[in-house]
Amino acid sequence: MKVHRKAAALVASAVIALAASACGAAGASSGGSGPGLTPQVEKEANAVFDAHGSFGTPPTTSPHPKPGENIWFITASAQYTDFSVPGQIEDAAKKMGWHLTVFDGQFNPDTMVNGLRQAIADKADGVIVYGIDCPIAKAGFQDVAKAGIPIVAFQSFDCNQKVDANGAIKPTGEPGLFDAVVTYNNPDDPAKPLAFPEYYGNLVSRYQALGIIGATHGDAKIIKLKQTDAPTFLALDHGFDATLAQDCPGCKVVDTVEFTGNDFGSALQDKVAQALTQHPEANAVYGIYDAATLNVAPAVMASGRKNSLFVMGGEGTTPVVDLVKAGRGVNAGMVYPIAWEAWASLDAMNRLLAGQKPDGPGFPSGMGLSLYDAKRNLPDNSAYYIGPVDYPSAYLKAWGINAG
Repeated sequence: MKVHRKAAALVASAVIALAASACGAAGASSGGSGPGLTPQVEKEANAVFDAHGSFGTPPTTSPHPKPGENIWFITASAQYTDFSVPGQIEDAAKKMGWHLTVFDGQFNPDTMVNGLRQAIADKADGVIVYGIDCPIAKAGFQDVAKAGIPIVAFQSFDCNQKVDANGAIKPTGEPGLFDAVVTYNNPDDPAKPLAFPEYYGNLVSRYQALGIIGATHGDAKIIKLKQTDAPTFLALDHGFDATLAQDCPGCKVVDTVEFTGNDFGSALQDKVAQALTQHPEANAVYGIYDAATLNVAPAVMASGRKNSLFVMGGEGTTPVVDLVKAGRGVNAGMVYPIAWEAWASLDAMNRLLAGQKPDGPGFPSGMGLSLYDAKRNLPDNSAYYIGPVDYPSAYLKAWGINAG
């Protein structure tokens, strides 16, 4: 499962109950709610750690897949996720009777473009991409579109959107090149699913902020990490700040630790340690995603303040989950099932090949996310996070395929 996809690995629900149960051990403030924290926000902060998170349900109907379709699946890098493990996209495509070619983009835009052009040469019936923003491989996407091959994307920005220097998601004025994207359940309006930019920049960041708000009773004094070399993470930072400004007048960012992907390791750990020394009033740390949080945890442990700091991590990778279980410098994180995204991408491709057109950027999937801590929604030790919904059975039933 991935939430940080530009630097190492990538990315949601928090709680007054968490704060009550973890006052000393998780850095929650010992008093009442912070100034101006409304009952509605308290309720939402409590709900985000709900076992069901923001998940909806997969579609109940879909066209029966036509056997023999030639589908290319191109990833930004095989280092992101092992899509060959049982239950992932390769198994799903096999059950549909499709031939799936998996191509590793190797973190290289030229290689990604090469993969897209190889798909054309192979007379692909459809192309699915993962973690490849349209501008990065624009020439290749244009070639695929000109060849009349439908494109489905997940965890990718289309060419019609960008993140500005302040982290706001804005239109580019250019046409999009994706025929459909994987969408995510919108807890505020299930009839209007979210595309990845809005999901990541608005919902993921909101849930993480609510986790901190709940744990500190709306009185957070936050040391915030901010990655500056990837627009996607500027969007996450923008959404986090927007939630604090809107919903937590008693919360304050006391220091922002800016870093780039080159800082991973001792450099980032030292930056966090310095911020902790300079801000003894801090009671929370926002670690953004797990690769960064792994550099936060040792600084927190070395500070001797693990019992007075609430540390919010990211996407629930095994090393960070282990730290949460052991109470070693991380208290919570955010999880969502990337395998569900992959199944949803196949469903979207199936619909496109059957002549359906999405109403909006993509077809509904029900995909969501939830926050976890040591007692709730804790990911198990499986190869990837499953989540609370049996989406494989739901998709197979919708496709009219025997689950056996």
